[in-house]
This record gives sequence, structure tokens and C-alpha cells, in this order.
Amino acid sequence: MPLPKGRTRIKCIRGKTRIQWEIPREAQQ
Repeated sequence: MPLPKGRTRIKCIRGKTRIQWEIPREAQQ
């Protein structure tokens, strides 16, 4: 699976893994 343009942040909160996408304004259309 191709990953969307942007940064990938993986946060582990309370034993839960959350993946947040950070898309720069340049990539937003």
C-alpha cells in the first residue's frame, strides 16, 4: 500500500497505538 505524502507519527497512549498523519500544506489540494 502506497503511503500518502506527509509525515507519520506513531503515538503510544495508554497502551494504544495511534497513527497520526501530518500532511504539509503544500501537499493539501
